[in-house]
Amino acid sequence: MLSFLEGGGNCAELIRGADWVGHPLGPPETWSAVLKTTTSTMLASHFPQCLLWGPDGLMLYNDAYAPLMGDKPCAVGRPVGEVWSDVWGEIGPIFDRAMAGESTFFKDMELHTERHGFAEQAWFTFSYTPVRDEFGKVLGVLNTVIETTDTILAKQRIELLNGELAHRMKNTFSVVNAISMQTFGSKSGSDSPQRRFADRLAALAAAQDLLLHGSFGRVPLREAVSGTLSPHLPHKDALVLDGPPLVLVGKQVFGLVLALHELATNAVKYGAFAREGGTVTISWQGGRPRSDDPFELTWRESGVGAVAAPERAGFGTRLVTRALPMEFGGTAEIAYGEDGIVFTLRSTMKTIEG
Repeated sequence: MLSFLEGGGNCAELIRGADWVGHPLGPPETWSAVLKTTTSTMLASHFPQCLLWGPDGLMLYNDAYAPLMGDKPCAVGRPVGEVWSDVWGEIGPIFDRAMAGESTFFKDMELHTERHGFAEQAWFTFSYTPVRDEFGKVLGVLNTVIETTDTILAKQRIELLNGELAHRMKNTFSVVNAISMQTFGSKSGSDSPQRRFADRLAALAAAQDLLLHGSFGRVPLREAVSGTLSPHLPHKDALVLDGPPLVLVGKQVFGLVLALHELATNAVKYGAFAREGGTVTISWQGGRPRSDDPFELTWRESGVGAVAAPERAGFGTRLVTRALPMEFGGTAEIAYGEDGIVFTLRSTMKTIEG
């Protein structure tokens, strides 16, 4: 007679063994077809679920949901507002909305609960879905939920460690810069060895900041480009960015930031950023992430006039044409054209994310 409870695990046995005499739900064998069917589906799920039945939200839940209650006593058949009184101020209105016919979803909601006998912060991602009969009347609410507390706390710890690491790295860069000033002497002209070294060190620090504040070492390509070039721009219209959302990782970010710094330094001295009306357009194209589809990034100056190739390649040129493509597993070239420098990086999408 209670075949709808078959395969429902420990929580199904709690339902079987509960005293339903005088209970608003009545004995399980007398439950409506929709309540039996929904309960059976909920009990069979390996995802944490709780069925809240009627205007009081009488609780029926599965084995995956039970651990979320901590040390709370058995809640089978009890009103949800009584069981979760410690957080009812937050979830009560959500339950009311669901009983009024509104489906809801919340990601990483913070709740202050006392489920283990003491106050604690916990985070949950969950949905409330109205359960209706054949006439469309809302009879209850299905709560599907996962606890994300461990994930949130791990992210917070990483952010704390990244902040400490960023502070230590900045101190290290400052020390290295001070050493360079002592080593190179007091000459500090815009083209002095000390100034070039300091600028490159600053670019390296900027790349470090991008990585530390990114998501686990992942930085959007557009953010890496705009963040690197913004200090060099004579005005906002001097830079045009065009390309789809792509994500770079680790060494790619360092390589690109340092290469863009070299190109921007040259543009400030001799190129588009030194000319009224000069512009730099950085465009990129890609295909499917982690595939053999081609990837191409281009730096193109305009409003500069003809540019002659240098007699010999300096460190900056070697960094742009040799070091950067190594990080992308591709090739790079600089063309000195009729209207400024054109730099092109070519690779595949194997190491690039969408």
